[in-house]
Amino acid sequence: MGALVFVLLFLLDIFSAIGWWSLGFSSVLTAVSVLAWVLVAIKNLPLGVSLLLVELIVGSFGRLTEFTFGSTEISLRLGLFIAAFGLMLYQIASDRQHIIFRHSWRWWFAGALAVLVWAAAWSYYNWNSLNDLFLDANGYLYILLLPLFLQAFEQAGQEKILHYARVVFIPAIIWLSVRTIVLLYLFTHFSAEALVPVYQWYRDSGLGEITPAGGGFFRVFSQSHIYASLASVIGFAWLWRYLGQNSKIPLLHPMIFFTLTSLITLIASLSRSLWLGAAAAWFLIPLLALPGKKLISLTKYLLISIILIASAAGMVLAVARVNWPVKSLGSASAQVFANRFGTEPAGQARLALLKPLAEAIKHNFILGRGFGATVLYYSTDPRAVAGSAGGSGFTLTYAFEWGWLDFWYKFGLIGLLVFTAWLAVPVMRGLKLWHNQNPAGAGALALVALYVTHLTTPYLNHPLGLGAVLALGTFVISSVRK
Repeated sequence: MGALVFVLLFLLDIFSAIGWWSLGFSSVLTAVSVLAWVLVAIKNLPLGVSLLLVELIVGSFGRLTEFTFGSTEISLRLGLFIAAFGLMLYQIASDRQHIIFRHSWRWWFAGALAVLVWAAAWSYYNWNSLNDLFLDANGYLYILLLPLFLQAFEQAGQEKILHYARVVFIPAIIWLSVRTIVLLYLFTHFSAEALVPVYQWYRDSGLGEITPAGGGFFRVFSQSHIYASLASVIGFAWLWRYLGQNSKIPLLHPMIFFTLTSLITLIASLSRSLWLGAAAAWFLIPLLALPGKKLISLTKYLLISIILIASAAGMVLAVARVNWPVKSLGSASAQVFANRFGTEPAGQARLALLKPLAEAIKHNFILGRGFGATVLYYSTDPRAVAGSAGGSGFTLTYAFEWGWLDFWYKFGLIGLLVFTAWLAVPVMRGLKLWHNQNPAGAGALALVALYVTHLTTPYLNHPLGLGAVLALGTFVISSVRK
């Protein structure tokens, strides 16, 4: 089944590209895809929920295909969300014993929903722009699917969920890597002018951005690369447990290939935020169990980790720079990675926003300002300058790169603490599982990577991050309850 999923994802990208040229084809494909998902979910809800996760992994902003009717556009993700939400409401209405009424996470979930309702009402009271309010709050709607995830996990059980992870999740991560590497190869070996349609499809479909990074290198970034980060953490967690139970180094194990694949995607993204989140979890893995482990296990873990990361970086460079006959890589390509640790326009924009955002929080410390609350700041980022009035660089925005500060400004301190509590429950329970040698704790470690990434790149106010919380959080908490 894993091979079939991989082929279907390849075809989905091909059809997405065709749909980019033909709106009619894209509309039909979107309608067929949503209908097919409904039929699958009615017959097999765990598989249906797994497919929702696959769409997040490969779909980035969710516009792989779109249904167009006049001026109305419904993306594939929105169509799937509407269908999933409708199915969930039907299940809840039909079953008075639905799991959402008895699950241990339900009160924390109710608190998170109360915070979102407060942020919307408080925004309206503060006369924030209704358009900004809607666009800001819209990203949180995916949280409403938690009852569907809980129901699916209860029906499947841990073993079946792990089976779907192997045959659905892993092929999706591998396809995400293949797509990234193919695009990197194309843009580093062929004329950019000849690849304009490819770039436009990638950008217009919301998959990400492809930008020159110097030294003949290109940055192929997708917001979905967060799942490569989470996958790498799960891979390293498996490695740590394997080394604790076996004396041999598993260099030829399939999970090593999976981890290496995830790392290749992560490195090719050139995303410092993703690197930061993944690295935090990688180091946390042995620290949580270090007192009970032998030094040799830690040494092997560090050695294999270094080998995997170096191999992934070498493969990315090789794909981007090696031609036939082979040319020297030179120092320029290696410098691309070094430059990501410096300060460039995007990093400068983050720093420029920090002080005005902190000042705004200070004036709305306890209650926040609500969805759509804006901050005016000055940026030298060329993209910000081009979009500012008269090219002045002064930018008024409600979307902030500092994810946790965004929560504080919109929700207030009280709302921040309540919403964070909902997010923290699966992590705290999962880390306890990990400390007790339960492999389900790897899900909590992956969530740590997500939460650290949210420091500088917001994911927890978007379906990409919230979908991961629903999936990993439900898996962890359900494992505790067994």
